[in-house]
Amino acid sequence: MLVVPTFWALNSFYAPTVVFWCSQLLRLPRIGGILSFFSTKELDNSVNISTLASVKFVLMIFLAMHWVGSLFYFLAIVASFEDTDLWQSWVPQYVDVNGMEATDWTLSASEGGRLSSTSYLLCIYKGLNMLTNLGYEGVSPRRYEELVFSVVVIFVQMVIEAYILGTLFHYLVKPDPLEEAFTIFMQKVDQYCKTRHLPAQLHKRLRDYFAFQHQKRRQDDSSVAAFLPHTLRVSISSYLYGHLLRRNRFLFGDCNPQFNTMLLMELRE
Repeated sequence: MLVVPTFWALNSFYAPTVVFWCSQLLRLPRIGGILSFFSTKELDNSVNISTLASVKFVLMIFLAMHWVGSLFYFLAIVASFEDTDLWQSWVPQYVDVNGMEATDWTLSASEGGRLSSTSYLLCIYKGLNMLTNLGYEGVSPRRYEELVFSVVVIFVQMVIEAYILGTLFHYLVKPDPLEEAFTIFMQKVDQYCKTRHLPAQLHKRLRDYFAFQHQKRRQDDSSVAAFLPHTLRVSISSYLYGHLLRRNRFLFGDCNPQFNTMLLMELRE
């Protein structure tokens, strides 16, 4: 539904384009609804946060391409397509650079020009090219309106790049917090040995010891058990170690049940 009105506008240059394109600004509040939807999903523990961030990023890039490309085409329409003066807008420049006929892009399909879908593809290409600032199209802004809008798009480009570097990469390449903490701790150990001029052999023994303790803690499930309520911990301990008490009824059969429970809680593999 987002692109159908755009197809109609690109295919009918004699329509009241200014009013029509300005009316499309009423769609902007929908962006708030999309952001609210993703914010709700980010709080859902059953959703893969990396996948959600990737989908959000792809959708955001497509919407940015759509709006930037469509607005650039709108500026070209405002300048009109009466001739191919290269000082007129970026579309005649694109026609000239690629050796096309003027009617390819400056007329609607009913007038012998490109189809609306092809014109929309040009919009998407223009939008992506401006957001990436790669300069593949070989066209520079010539009119003041295009120049001002290009400055705005460059600012949007910087914001998107900051979002990618600061947010998206964090989800896609999320480091292990335990490994990060251990790396920082080992750096402190190295600094400790260096400032006290400890011999290399003793330094290595310290590193080996802490590496062993770190690996042992990662294999220990006590960190998980610490977050469990008492009743669940008792149930898990009874399931894992209850058979030991039942096999030794002559020792624990007459004991207080609370004592047996406390004993089960202390058992480890």
